[in-house]
Amino acid sequence: MASKLLSRSDSFKYKHVQLYKNDRLGVGTFGVVCKARCDQLECAAKLLHQRYLDAAELDVRQFHKECDLLEQLRSPYITQYLGRWMDPETRLPVLLMELMDENLTAFLKRHQGQLLYNIQ
Repeated sequence: MASKLLSRSDSFKYKHVQLYKNDRLGVGTFGVVCKARCDQLECAAKLLHQRYLDAAELDVRQFHKECDLLEQLRSPYITQYLGRWMDPETRLPVLLMELMDENLTAFLKRHQGQLLYNIQ
């Protein structure tokens, strides 16, 4: 399955993107995060909930604004943005990010004694 990124930049292009929707990493207000693969790279994919796309075009514009911002950020303290893609099955936009070894809560709890702030 060939796919096309929606990015305005030519920086991130993948020949093949596979979403593993049953391998969920988290669920939030605006969407679901699941595992994915971009060519041979394992990554995380953020999918918007359909209800937000049905409600207003504004939510899609906010999604693209988030992608535009993440595309410009480079820091060892921020998960790396890899691109955006349109799921041909659902026609929903997908944000592709670096896949971390653990979630933020687990990391913070594991390093609690080494951090400047305590996590409750």
